[in-house]
Amino acid sequence: MALMRFNEKEVSSRMECSPTPLYERTAGFIGGTLFYGVILFLVVMIAAGAVSGGNLMSDIRLPYFIINILAMLLLGLALGFFAGIVSKGNNMLTGLLNIMSLSLCFFGGVFVPREFFGESVKKIAKIFPTYWYIENNELIGAVNKVTPEFTKTVFTNSSVMLAYAVGIFALTVVVIYRK
Repeated sequence: MALMRFNEKEVSSRMECSPTPLYERTAGFIGGTLFYGVILFLVVMIAAGAVSGGNLMSDIRLPYFIINILAMLLLGLALGFFAGIVSKGNNMLTGLLNIMSLSLCFFGGVFVPREFFGESVKKIAKIFPTYWYIENNELIGAVNKVTPEFTKTVFTNSSVMLAYAVGIFALTVVVIYRK
């Protein structure tokens, strides 16, 4: 919603006549989005620590959960950044975010367990970054001993999500420069 304010004609026109170059404004938008993400991450980690009574902090799986959470957070921030830049109003933003989030959650296996998917749906689901997030969550939740193979799988799955996030951020930057 905050990014949409910058897209309004009056605000956009004022920013265009400022001496700040477009790349600095874009970097500011990205920096602000990432700062917001850091705040969200800290809130989630504090809440998780409180709910677990501090047990989470001594769990051997914590670094892997953090990696998975950060990868998904960056993806979510990238999607929000994209939606905030391309939306022309609150209704469009709400619709776009609903379509993106619901389709990602459904096809990724968030709403419907992947065991209920047919083989063809499972193949299609691998296109969606949420599939890899759920894959990591299930893998991390089930592990008792950290092995090199486990670590490699978690990093590979997280890399897929990070690649999507970087791609969406890059696409958004292209949209900003095209405008």
